[in-house]
Amino acid sequence: MKEIPSSHTESPWFKDTFEQYYHSIRNYCYFATGDADMADAFTQDVFIKLWVLRRKVRQHAIKTILYAIANRIVRKGFVDLKPEFHFVREFVWDEKLGRVDSPFIDDEDYKLLQDNLAEIPRLRRTAFLMNQIEGMSPVEISNRLNLRITAVENFIKEIGESLCKQLYAKVSTTKTGYQIEKLEDCPSRLHAIMQRLRVPFSLPEAKAWEMLSQGIADMNRNHRLRHRLMNLGAVLLLLIAVVSVIYDWQFAFATIEAPCGKNAYGRLPDSTVVVLNAGTSISHRKFGFATRRLVALNGEAFFDVKKGELPFRLVVGMDTLCVKEARFNVYSRSEMFMVECLTGEVLVSTQRFPEGKVKSGYGFAIHQSAGNIQLFGINTMEAVSWIRGSYYYVEAPLRMVLDELERQFCIEIQTEGVNIDQCLFSGHFAKTDLKQALNCVCNPLGLKFIIDQKGSTITITSND
Repeated sequence: MKEIPSSHTESPWFKDTFEQYYHSIRNYCYFATGDADMADAFTQDVFIKLWVLRRKVRQHAIKTILYAIANRIVRKGFVDLKPEFHFVREFVWDEKLGRVDSPFIDDEDYKLLQDNLAEIPRLRRTAFLMNQIEGMSPVEISNRLNLRITAVENFIKEIGESLCKQLYAKVSTTKTGYQIEKLEDCPSRLHAIMQRLRVPFSLPEAKAWEMLSQGIADMNRNHRLRHRLMNLGAVLLLLIAVVSVIYDWQFAFATIEAPCGKNAYGRLPDSTVVVLNAGTSISHRKFGFATRRLVALNGEAFFDVKKGELPFRLVVGMDTLCVKEARFNVYSRSEMFMVECLTGEVLVSTQRFPEGKVKSGYGFAIHQSAGNIQLFGINTMEAVSWIRGSYYYVEAPLRMVLDELERQFCIEIQTEGVNIDQCLFSGHFAKTDLKQALNCVCNPLGLKFIIDQKGSTITITSND
């Protein structure tokens, strides 16, 4: 067994491994999730786990171990967040190879391919895309995913045939003049299209390596600090260390922020998973988190809280949530405070109203201006649909909806002759296209909008 160095900077082994497998592992995570940011985060976790296991790893088994780690992380993350993605939408065309004369080029056909890929089970879809986009053979895929070769071959064949049937059914009724005369012609067309798809990388490889190196350095530094503190015998040195730690506990904070137009993913020191909506931030103490489990939130976020020795507490303005183990969504903006519990139970404590519990499948809302409490049943998929880029409302003030549009599209909205506090909206919009989202909101309310030349300022007026 070849010994691997204790520091990733002592030998090129770890960086060579990263450079050799980063793109493949990142592609695997993307094929499984369809989310570029989530794929970046999962890939970081994979290589950090490899570093932790480095003394138990045999050199010839690194590839197998990497994919086994990636599979566990993706599967766990998928269960935690239950994302419903729009898979193909995040692919980009490889302009060097050029486009093909294909019926998938228009938006309708692009969505057809996207929807069909999204419906395929994760493992089957991943094997198919590794073959079609990365060019791996069934033997290579079976070795990496620990599947039988015949199973991989069947996955590729069945998915290809299914997509071809969808393609043939679409183009056989098209009015553009493009035709595929025989169903047998579809596989070559589909293969040509798939060969021109590439996985988007929101995080460059060099930046990913820099973040990974920093994460390992922080992990090693924390490990050495704990080991050193355990061996301190002198009362004076111990006292200095305690004073330093107390100072850090008191004043050092960690913050996670989601900028305009983007979500942010994070994992707290107690393994709590958190997803932040655009224009949201959370903060907690860098040190001593386990002794309090206290987090402050400004905006909207989804939390998956694991059970610990102490309850998890979330401070939202003047209100506090207390959780032992639950998955829930919190919205706190302007005059609206809302908690929606997907699993478990959330204890809500406010200054203006008595303490109460929100159980699984229910929501709790306070309208500050109206001064009333509302308890309601929830649709668990719609409650966190914003993670997938869809926003649902039931009799929500128009101001609340327009504020969300501003955050998601990084725009400024002005209104003329519209009472946005009294006007209520029921419906939804997606953040894929600004004009389509504005139509979804304005049309049901009899409103019209004007987009300025720069596309950054929207004016909404009444049709009257």
